[in-house]
Amino acid sequence: MKIKRFFVVLITVTVIFSLCGCTAILDSMTRRENPEEQMEYIWGIDGDTYIYSDKVEVYLGAPGENEDSLYIKCYPDDYLSGEILQGSFKKAAWNDYKIFILMEDTYYMFDINAYEVPADDNTEPVYELKEYSEEEMKKLYPDYESFNWYRR
Repeated sequence: MKIKRFFVVLITVTVIFSLCGCTAILDSMTRRENPEEQMEYIWGIDGDTYIYSDKVEVYLGAPGENEDSLYIKCYPDDYLSGEILQGSFKKAAWNDYKIFILMEDTYYMFDINAYEVPADDNTEPVYELKEYSEEEMKKLYPDYESFNWYRR
């Protein structure tokens, strides 16, 4: 009974905040920024979102679901919209403006600084998503295990 009442109160407060334009309060409870990595973190019930340099988004779905995705911003006026990798990510990390994702036995690397958002809606995005084996990762990034890996 107490749990049911808690949810009713929570939903009521959420609706009131939304109607009175107080969404900034809700945003502050679910969003964090990390200026070092030019990253915005958004917590959600169904998954977590990491947005880097306003160009790249890593979405980690709820545990046990194959809903993890890597998106890039495709148009200057659009939000992050182009999915370039989807599946069940084991872990992901940001290091020196590069996103690293481990999925199955393959490491993927996306260089944020090398990617330029197209200047207009008529230009297709040009990007490179590199794939590495564990041996290649050890050779190219000997300290990769010390990266700040995260997983929901």
